Amino acid sequence: MEDNKGPTDELKPETGAETDCLNAIMKRLDAQWHLDVSKMYDKRVELLKLLREVGPARFNTAIDQTLTHHTGDFCPTIAQIRARVPLQSGGKHYLRHRCPVCSNGWVYLEDLDSAGNQQVKRCPNLKDPAFMVEVPVA
Repeated sequence: MEDNKGPTDELKPETGAETDCLNAIMKRLDAQWHLDVSKMYDKRVELLKLLREVGPARFNTAIDQTLTHHTGDFCPTIAQIRARVPLQSGGKHYLRHRCPVCSNGWVYLEDLDSAGNQQVKRCPNLKDPAFMVEVPVA
């Protein structure tokens, strides 16, 4: 019987640029939140995967934004860092949804649900490229 192996969790070795980038970021994270030594390897692997997925420019922007704006007592999770990754690596700009119907991608309905809560639905212009504008990276 053949052994069909799926994708492995093995990572390719880090390049020199990736190593330098991750070393600097791990020092910054540790200085701000004092990372547990047992968790540092796992955090580094997750950050490496994110770096390879989004590229160095978008990755560094996300890390800078996270270090500036994260107010928690603990180191941010990869999901919290990923939420700050710009949508495109267009140099000094990235795309954001802006339209006259909504402010955040949701449209509030006039009707309340049976519990009296405000109902919302997705903005019909959310995926429309006409409502995507370039926003400077802060």
